[in-house]
Amino acid sequence: MNPEMPQGGMPRAEYRKAKFGSVERGRQLDARAAAEGQGEGIEFAFERMLRTPNTLAAHRLIALAQRQGAGQPVVDELFRAYFEEGKDVGDPKVLEEIAKRSGVSGWPQEADAKEVAALEEEMRGLGISAVPTFIFDRKLGVSGAHPPEALAQAMREALGAK
Repeated sequence: MNPEMPQGGMPRAEYRKAKFGSVERGRQLDARAAAEGQGEGIEFAFERMLRTPNTLAAHRLIALAQRQGAGQPVVDELFRAYFEEGKDVGDPKVLEEIAKRSGVSGWPQEADAKEVAALEEEMRGLGISAVPTFIFDRKLGVSGAHPPEALAQAMREALGAK
């Protein structure tokens, strides 16, 4: 979640330039992610990602799905829609499609905005400012993209098994 993102999102190139200093730096990061993704069978569609969405509604959908036991399928569908298909996951129609495909009922009327706002506040209180962010055993947080070995080490440290 990015609490500073306008409700309708913003052009991706504009966002990436502001975040990384230049469009070229954003492209370099995309190329790195694409290379890593290929090794895992993920075909990133960066060229189709025209907007950086406000993901508040997507997080509301995740929260609703978790209450129905469908949290992981919804997260998988959101990632596929955005990263592989280049869809705007801030678009209500896209979220409706994902909810239906994942078997989530009651979207959007049963989604709880307060629950997501509380989670956002908790994350901000923990100093989280980047994605991805991994929190292990509520003790240790790792922000940003890291190789699997670094994440495994963080898990061991959080569990006290250095």
